Amino acid sequence: MIGCVFVSFTLLDVCVALGLRVRGLDVDLECENDDSECRSLFGGGIVKVSMVYDQLVRCEVDGRPGDFSKIYILLGSFEFLFPNRMRNVYPGLFQLVDNLVELSSFNWGAVVYTYLVKNLCRASQSI
Repeated sequence: MIGCVFVSFTLLDVCVALGLRVRGLDVDLECENDDSECRSLFGGGIVKVSMVYDQLVRCEVDGRPGDFSKIYILLGSFEFLFPNRMRNVYPGLFQLVDNLVELSSFNWGAVVYTYLVKNLCRASQSI
């Protein structure tokens, strides 16, 4: 229920529409990991998306293609799949991009669906 209108869509609808996996390892966007290689590029504290853009430029200028790829995927994940008004990058995304080989093994469909439903409900309550 969004506002006064019932909108019906399922996990499978979201996965098919966005071309995301239906199965795989769970993703926890709130999970903080101090051992993250990608996270260490930003120092301590909250990481804003503007900092990610700055780091992306630095990696390109410094010629660090491995870091550039990780940060580019981090940025795309935030901007397209998990945007928020505060423009804070979810801590769990850093751990996901640390190992690009395993990136396809996560259940992206479930986490995007859950995120979408949670935020639609939150938005409908604030109207």
